[in-house]
Amino acid sequence: MKALILFLFLTSMLTADAYAQPRGGTTAARTAPPKPAAATRTRTSYTSLSVFFNEIQEERPEISNETLLEDAGAVQASLPAINYTYAKMKLDSQVAEKAALFAWKHLRLGPLAPTAALTPSNLIDFVIGRGVLVIKSIPTGAMVELDGAVLEEPTEAVQFPSPGTYRIRLTLAGYEPVEENCQVSKDKKTEFIKTLNPIPKKKAK
Repeated sequence: MKALILFLFLTSMLTADAYAQPRGGTTAARTAPPKPAAATRTRTSYTSLSVFFNEIQEERPEISNETLLEDAGAVQASLPAINYTYAKMKLDSQVAEKAALFAWKHLRLGPLAPTAALTPSNLIDFVIGRGVLVIKSIPTGAMVELDGAVLEEPTEAVQFPSPGTYRIRLTLAGYEPVEENCQVSKDKKTEFIKTLNPIPKKKAK
Protein backbone atom coordinates (compact mmCIF):
# COMPACT_ATOMS: atom_id res chain seq x y z
CA MET A 1 0.00 0.00 0.00
CA LYS A 2 2.85 2.37 0.88
CA ALA A 3 4.52 1.74 -2.47
CA LEU A 4 1.23 2.41 -4.30
CA ILE A 5 0.73 5.70 -2.46
CA LEU A 6 4.29 6.77 -3.28
CA PHE A 7 3.87 5.79 -6.93
CA LEU A 8 0.66 7.80 -7.32
CA PHE A 9 2.19 10.80 -5.57
CA LEU A 10 5.35 10.82 -7.66
CA THR A 11 3.45 10.22 -10.89
CA SER A 12 1.38 13.33 -10.19
CA MET A 13 4.56 15.32 -9.47
CA LEU A 14 6.05 14.49 -12.84
CA THR A 15 3.28 16.44 -14.58
CA ALA A 16 3.18 19.35 -12.14
CA ASP A 17 4.84 22.71 -12.69
CA ALA A 18 5.26 23.39 -8.98
CA TYR A 19 8.72 21.90 -8.90
CA ALA A 20 10.11 23.54 -12.03
CA GLN A 21 12.36 25.88 -10.02
CA PRO A 22 13.74 25.80 -6.45
CA ARG A 23 12.13 28.11 -3.92
CA GLY A 24 13.69 30.88 -1.82
CA GLY A 25 17.23 31.26 -0.53
CA THR A 26 20.04 33.61 -1.32
CA THR A 27 22.92 31.33 -2.27
CA ALA A 28 24.39 31.59 -5.74
CA ALA A 29 23.32 28.04 -6.55
CA ARG A 30 19.67 29.10 -6.20
CA THR A 31 19.91 32.25 -8.32
CA ALA A 32 17.59 31.63 -11.26
CA PRO A 33 19.54 28.86 -12.97
CA PRO A 34 18.84 28.60 -16.71
CA LYS A 35 16.50 25.93 -17.88
CA PRO A 36 18.46 22.69 -18.31
CA ALA A 37 18.91 21.12 -21.71
CA ALA A 38 16.53 18.39 -22.73
CA ALA A 39 19.06 15.70 -21.83
CA THR A 40 19.53 17.00 -18.29
CA ARG A 41 17.78 15.03 -15.60
CA THR A 42 15.55 17.31 -13.51
CA ARG A 43 13.52 14.58 -11.82
CA THR A 44 14.73 11.72 -9.68
CA SER A 45 13.44 8.35 -10.82
CA TYR A 46 10.58 6.67 -8.97
CA THR A 47 12.89 3.73 -8.19
CA SER A 48 15.54 5.95 -6.56
CA LEU A 49 13.00 7.83 -4.47
CA SER A 50 11.29 4.61 -3.43
CA VAL A 51 14.56 3.01 -2.32
CA PHE A 52 15.53 5.99 -0.17
CA PHE A 53 11.96 6.35 1.12
CA ASN A 54 12.07 2.76 2.40
CA GLU A 55 15.62 3.01 3.78
CA ILE A 56 14.80 6.12 5.79
CA GLN A 57 11.58 4.68 7.15
CA GLU A 58 13.31 1.44 8.16
CA GLU A 59 15.87 3.37 10.20
CA ARG A 60 13.38 5.90 11.58
CA PRO A 61 9.91 4.28 11.61
CA GLU A 62 8.55 7.20 13.63
CA ILE A 63 8.67 9.35 10.46
CA SER A 64 5.27 9.27 8.79
CA ASN A 65 4.54 8.44 5.16
CA GLU A 66 3.13 11.93 4.71
CA THR A 67 6.39 13.55 5.86
CA LEU A 68 8.48 11.40 3.54
CA LEU A 69 6.18 12.11 0.62
CA GLU A 70 6.65 15.83 1.24
CA ASP A 71 10.40 15.17 1.43
CA ALA A 72 10.27 13.56 -2.02
CA GLY A 73 8.72 16.73 -3.40
CA ALA A 74 11.51 18.80 -1.87
CA VAL A 75 14.11 16.51 -3.46
CA GLN A 76 12.52 17.02 -6.87
CA ALA A 77 12.35 20.78 -6.35
CA SER A 78 16.05 20.99 -5.41
CA LEU A 79 17.31 19.25 -8.54
CA PRO A 80 17.38 22.17 -11.03
CA ALA A 81 19.66 24.21 -8.75
CA ILE A 82 21.87 21.23 -7.89
CA ASN A 83 22.13 20.30 -11.56
CA TYR A 84 23.12 23.87 -12.37
CA THR A 85 25.80 23.93 -9.67
CA TYR A 86 27.20 20.54 -10.64
CA ALA A 87 27.21 21.36 -14.36
CA LYS A 88 29.71 24.14 -13.59
CA MET A 89 31.94 21.41 -12.10
CA LYS A 90 31.43 19.31 -15.25
CA LEU A 91 29.44 16.74 -13.30
CA ASP A 92 26.43 15.12 -14.91
CA SER A 93 22.83 14.96 -13.74
CA GLN A 94 23.23 11.45 -12.34
CA VAL A 95 25.77 12.74 -9.83
CA ALA A 96 23.46 15.65 -9.00
CA GLU A 97 20.61 13.22 -8.34
CA LYS A 98 22.84 11.10 -6.16
CA ALA A 99 23.87 14.19 -4.17
CA ALA A 100 20.25 15.24 -3.63
CA LEU A 101 19.28 11.77 -2.41
CA PHE A 102 22.36 11.60 -0.16
CA ALA A 103 21.42 14.97 1.34
CA TRP A 104 17.84 13.80 1.94
CA LYS A 105 18.93 10.68 3.78
CA HIS A 106 21.63 12.45 5.79
CA LEU A 107 19.35 15.27 6.91
CA ARG A 108 16.33 13.11 7.65
CA LEU A 109 18.35 10.54 9.63
CA GLY A 110 20.34 13.23 11.38
CA PRO A 111 19.48 16.74 12.49
CA LEU A 112 15.82 16.94 11.43
CA ALA A 113 13.07 16.05 13.88
CA PRO A 114 10.61 13.38 12.65
CA THR A 115 7.91 15.98 11.93
CA ALA A 116 10.19 18.82 10.79
CA ALA A 117 9.72 20.07 7.24
CA LEU A 118 12.49 19.43 4.72
CA THR A 119 12.75 22.24 2.18
CA PRO A 120 14.55 22.47 -1.17
CA SER A 121 16.75 25.14 0.43
CA ASN A 122 17.83 22.66 3.13
CA LEU A 123 18.95 20.21 0.47
CA ILE A 124 20.68 22.78 -1.74
CA ASP A 125 22.57 24.33 1.17
CA PHE A 126 23.68 20.88 2.35
CA VAL A 127 24.95 19.90 -1.09
CA ILE A 128 26.88 23.12 -1.79
CA GLY A 129 28.42 22.92 1.68
CA ARG A 130 30.03 19.61 0.79
CA GLY A 131 32.72 18.59 -1.64
CA VAL A 132 32.46 16.06 -4.44
CA LEU A 133 35.10 13.33 -4.28
CA VAL A 134 35.51 11.18 -7.38
CA ILE A 135 37.73 8.16 -6.75
CA LYS A 136 39.10 6.38 -9.82
CA SER A 137 41.58 3.59 -10.40
CA ILE A 138 43.29 2.08 -13.43
CA PRO A 139 42.12 -0.62 -13.82
CA THR A 140 38.65 0.03 -12.42
CA GLY A 141 36.82 -2.08 -9.84
CA ALA A 142 39.12 -1.50 -6.87
CA MET A 143 37.70 -1.62 -3.34
CA VAL A 144 37.76 1.79 -1.68
CA GLU A 145 38.40 2.57 1.97
CA LEU A 146 37.73 6.13 3.07
CA ASP A 147 39.25 6.86 6.48
CA GLY A 148 39.13 3.14 7.19
CA ALA A 149 35.48 2.65 6.19
CA VAL A 150 34.87 0.38 3.20
CA LEU A 151 32.59 1.99 0.61
CA GLU A 152 29.77 0.03 -0.97
CA GLU A 153 30.78 1.03 -4.49
CA PRO A 154 34.16 0.24 -6.08
CA THR A 155 36.00 2.60 -8.38
CA GLU A 156 34.75 4.74 -9.99
CA ALA A 157 33.20 5.87 -6.68
CA VAL A 158 31.56 9.23 -5.98
CA GLN A 159 31.24 10.59 -2.44
CA PHE A 160 30.05 13.85 -0.89
CA PRO A 161 32.26 14.41 2.16
CA SER A 162 32.63 17.50 4.31
CA PRO A 163 35.70 19.62 3.51
CA GLY A 164 38.85 18.16 5.01
CA THR A 165 41.65 15.66 4.56
CA TYR A 166 40.83 11.99 4.03
CA ARG A 167 42.88 8.82 3.87
CA ILE A 168 42.04 6.75 0.81
CA ARG A 169 43.10 3.16 0.26
CA LEU A 170 42.54 1.23 -2.99
CA THR A 171 42.87 -2.55 -3.20
CA LEU A 172 42.32 -4.90 -6.11
CA ALA A 173 43.22 -8.58 -6.40
CA GLY A 174 46.50 -9.04 -8.23
CA TYR A 175 47.61 -5.44 -7.71
CA GLU A 176 49.60 -3.62 -5.07
CA PRO A 177 47.42 -1.49 -2.77
CA VAL A 178 47.62 2.29 -2.89
CA GLU A 179 47.05 4.49 0.15
CA GLU A 180 47.35 8.28 0.22
CA ASN A 181 45.79 11.40 1.73
CA CYS A 182 43.38 13.53 -0.27
CA GLN A 183 42.21 17.09 0.43
CA VAL A 184 38.52 17.83 -0.26
CA SER A 185 37.28 21.41 -0.63
CA LYS A 186 33.80 22.86 -0.24
CA ASP A 187 31.66 23.12 -3.37
CA LYS A 188 34.42 21.71 -5.58
CA LYS A 189 35.13 18.48 -7.41
CA THR A 190 38.22 16.59 -6.27
CA GLU A 191 39.49 13.67 -8.33
CA PHE A 192 41.62 10.96 -6.75
CA ILE A 193 43.03 8.94 -9.66
CA LYS A 194 45.62 6.21 -9.19
CA THR A 195 47.18 3.62 -11.48
CA LEU A 196 47.53 0.28 -9.70
CA ASN A 197 50.69 -1.72 -10.30
CA PRO A 198 50.47 -5.50 -10.75
CA ILE A 199 52.04 -7.57 -8.00
CA PRO A 200 55.31 -8.94 -9.41
CA LYS A 201 55.21 -12.65 -10.07
CA LYS A 202 57.69 -14.70 -8.11
CA LYS A 203 60.51 -15.95 -10.26
CA ALA A 204 60.82 -19.69 -10.53
CA LYS A 205 63.90 -21.09 -8.82
